[in-house]
Amino acid sequence: MVSFLLQADSAAEFRKRGFDEDGLIDGSRAASRMSWSAFSYQSRVRNAEEIAGALVVHLGDFLTCTAWVCRRALGDHTGENVVRPDWSRYVAWRTAHGATRTLGEAPGHLFGRGESADLREFIAVALYLGWDTLLKTDKTRTIVKLSHDDRIELYHFSAPAELKSELGRLCEPAPWFDPRPRRR
Repeated sequence: MVSFLLQADSAAEFRKRGFDEDGLIDGSRAASRMSWSAFSYQSRVRNAEEIAGALVVHLGDFLTCTAWVCRRALGDHTGENVVRPDWSRYVAWRTAHGATRTLGEAPGHLFGRGESADLREFIAVALYLGWDTLLKTDKTRTIVKLSHDDRIELYHFSAPAELKSELGRLCEPAPWFDPRPRRR
């Protein structure tokens, strides 16, 4: 069953891979060695399920998949008595999985073997609601970042050709995007 991770645990899990809520961490191994691809889509994406399906196929037959909702541009509506209509799908899904904390308190999601359908549902909602979300599994070396800026970012050591082709069909390539950390 899907379990939920606290903010600090979620952040630590991705920091090990060289990522934080802003993306690549300057000076990390990931920043110096990983390549990237980016794709854009229109807000309130109509084909979120199809895009989510392509991402889940690429992430493979994982033992574990960690998803971290690092930012929510429109806030957190999981703890409200009256759920906003656009959040009702996620709140029902989260409740069905036994969540006792709000998304703000436990923004990490840990999916196990055989939970690809749950992961697909989660990704579709994250795309639709415009969450900044990082995804990783134990089976691929690809980190996926969903951005509230209507962008899907792929960070990889070797290019995931099939996924890039499928996202190119479902979205628009975003060759203008450069995720390298800016020096301050």
